[in-house]
Amino acid sequence: MKILIVDDSTVIRGIIKRILTAKGLSEDSFIEAPDGSRALEITGQEQVDMFLVDRNMPGIDGIELITRLRGMEQHKKTPVVMITAEGAKYNVDEAFSAGVTDYIEKPIKPDELWSKVSGFLK
Repeated sequence: MKILIVDDSTVIRGIIKRILTAKGLSEDSFIEAPDGSRALEITGQEQVDMFLVDRNMPGIDGIELITRLRGMEQHKKTPVVMITAEGAKYNVDEAFSAGVTDYIEKPIKPDELWSKVSGFLK
């Protein structure tokens, strides 16, 4: 399984990888992108089985990225978990309307992240 972690913070991408490798996923399970534009490039080059997406990024933000992914035949049903500090009901509703599968608020809680991700493992 390949998980694309999309966040403009290298620190957050590293935290997510450390949490998930501590739970048993291998380092080669992850692909990283610093923004939505790079994530879209990667989806054209590599198989992606799950997306972990930040909401607020420069350029193509998380909502726009999810909208574009859902417009691609190969990603209409791919799990997308939004990981963001934006927890207001409006933000959550907007994310689900765009097509997220699940939603996690920062700060990231390791058990919550694992629970969300492990539910989609093949």
